[in-house]
Amino acid sequence: MIGLALLCAFTPADAVRDAVAEHEAVPVDDVEVGGLDVMVNAPAEAVWTVGLPASTGLCGAVPVVLSAGGHRYALRAPVTVWKNVPVASAAARPGDRVTLATSRVPCSALHGESPVDASTSWQANVALAAGDPVTTARVHKWPDVQKGASVRIEAIAGALTVTAPGQVLQDGYTGRKVSVLNLATRAVLSGTYAGNNVVTVQSQ
Repeated sequence: MIGLALLCAFTPADAVRDAVAEHEAVPVDDVEVGGLDVMVNAPAEAVWTVGLPASTGLCGAVPVVLSAGGHRYALRAPVTVWKNVPVASAAARPGDRVTLATSRVPCSALHGESPVDASTSWQANVALAAGDPVTTARVHKWPDVQKGASVRIEAIAGALTVTAPGQVLQDGYTGRKVSVLNLATRAVLSGTYAGNNVVTVQSQ
């Protein structure tokens, strides 16, 4: 637990909301805290110290320790943190490229998953409806070269480079291994996708 002293919070819910906002580095208006069951002998107006879990991503029933005026209460606070995250701007089926927009959603909509980087292109793993948060569990990076694409195979042997037409047999990513069919010999080779529709193969 970490402890945060909230000098201007006059209710336990206010104290927890302010502490969560500071802990999650979000505006106070983006945090909602439900009713807290605190004993009736708690001070009516007090400086509350709030203990929160050290981990970030607080959401749902969060274990909290509240202290004020010699009183100490351990409880679970219903917390919702609203976040601006990438969402699907249109419905997408598995395998589709996902088009992104940004929307404000409650943390519960993320199901504990991490939002994607909106600057990267993504391919759906599962069906997404318009407005669904796009998280790393629901998509994977859009391939740099797709299965079936035509490429140039460059077979390197010392200072000599031999080229041949090829077709990739799986989705590929720059700098990673990919299987490719040599269209001239019909041989299946393993090479490295170098970008710009080129697969390099080291000759033995």
